[in-house]
Amino acid sequence: MIPGLTVSEATAFILRIVFTLSLYAFVVVTFLALRRQLRRASSAHATDGAALRPATSRLVLDACGPADGPVGRVVDLEREIVIGRRPPCDILVLDDAVSSQHAQFLPDAGSGWLVLDLGSTNGTTVNGTRIGTPARLTSGDVVGIGAMTWRFVDSSSPIAGRTR
Repeated sequence: MIPGLTVSEATAFILRIVFTLSLYAFVVVTFLALRRQLRRASSAHATDGAALRPATSRLVLDACGPADGPVGRVVDLEREIVIGRRPPCDILVLDDAVSSQHAQFLPDAGSGWLVLDLGSTNGTTVNGTRIGTPARLTSGDVVGIGAMTWRFVDSSSPIAGRTR
């Protein structure tokens, strides 16, 4: 017990200390997370020109819930992209059927793109088929993530000029 304080005063004092320390811990963790995201973003921009490819492929949002629109949104694929409900995902969505980090689009060793399910609860589909391993995408493929469907378009393919 703390000298000169009653039990209830000592308890209140200890709770204030615990709350203050928790608040400081929250601020530090938030700061570290922001710093990590800034470093990741700056390292992505600092890569030399040989490592970057022109955006020859993109994702077009074909369908989604009302809060995740607009339909027709285009995402250029210049680097790997992660879709999910929580940061540090590149594309954040509000759909409860989407996991925190749901799916990842990444460049293939060749010139194409792969989609990988990141262990999501509801899975990721390509052309209506649930995938368990990375799936190579071809122009026109439809990727389902929760209520969202994304159409993969490769500008080097003849299908790239077609619209729905």
